[in-house]
Amino acid sequence: LAASTDTDADGLTDLEETSGIDDPTTATDPRGKIIHPTASDTDGDGTRDGVEARLGIDPLHPRDYFHPLISMNATGQSTLTWPNATGTTFTDTAAPADSPKLFYRVHLD
Repeated sequence: LAASTDTDADGLTDLEETSGIDDPTTATDPRGKIIHPTASDTDGDGTRDGVEARLGIDPLHPRDYFHPLISMNATGQSTLTWPNATGTTFTDTAAPADSPKLFYRVHLD
């Protein structure tokens, strides 16, 4: 396998998917998981394997998914939190003035 080939375009190289070993020159770490190199969503849950790996969720189990939590304190201030892999960063954008109060845009960097 060529080191940089990503047959299924999921963000993990074919070599990373078949070995489970991270290529430090890519943005995504398979975290030891052996994943199907030609299926972009191995577990069929609707999220590409590379995205799941970056989020720190298991691309082999459809019940392991990205699940943000919204909580509200006594003064009505809301907080959006989610579990994620160490080193994964996100950018969130506050709601524009003309949008519903519970509007967030979260981007996986």
